[in-house]
Amino acid sequence: MRAINDNKDMATQSLPLSLAEFHRKYDGAKPAYEYWHGVAIQKPMPTVLHGVVQSIVMMLLEKAGWNTASEVRLKVVSDAEPIPDAIAVRGKFKSGNYPTAAPELCIEIMSPSDTLAEALDKAKSYLAWGG
Repeated sequence: MRAINDNKDMATQSLPLSLAEFHRKYDGAKPAYEYWHGVAIQKPMPTVLHGVVQSIVMMLLEKAGWNTASEVRLKVVSDAEPIPDAIAVRGKFKSGNYPTAAPELCIEIMSPSDTLAEALDKAKSYLAWGG
């Protein structure tokens, strides 16, 4: 996966970035950043089409009995904190602000700047975390 930072951050970001440093620098940033193995990765700014597809996918899952949430930071492993476009579980979400156990579904809607290789890397991680 590629790190996308503005010029100021690129000059000052030391790799690997600790999780604490990531939170200090990128919590609340818009568009959001994900943490992957010591690197801050900027999520693409969603388009209207992206939002519509995300809403439709979530609505269809809810009609099929799933509970969904969008744009939630996962804190399942210590070296990655991705923000899938949507997550879903069949039962109730466990209490807490962020999932610390893998949800049953993680949905990523590809943006024009995403590559298939990056999407497949994320999918492999999500599958591995699901146990």
